[in-house]
Amino acid sequence: MDQQTPQLQEPTLDAALRALFATLLEVDPDAVGDDDDFFELGGDSLLVIKLVARIRRTLSLEVSPGDVFDHPTVTTLARFLERA
Repeated sequence: MDQQTPQLQEPTLDAALRALFATLLEVDPDAVGDDDDFFELGGDSLLVIKLVARIRRTLSLEVSPGDVFDHPTVTTLARFLERA
């Protein structure tokens, strides 16, 4: 009998950003869709500063507040960070 051990996958960048959005916005992670705008979900400039700090600290990626303003959804921010 051939049994395969399930492989645990590391969270994708999208999933990590979605979790960070949810934590800062104090909403359930399932409430944050890939195309939901950070600001329409309740984000503001102060939360952008916190988001940038957490992305830098937890994901070791360089991002500026302006990048979040220019790419305010999980999908657009993730694609931007992948290219950076």
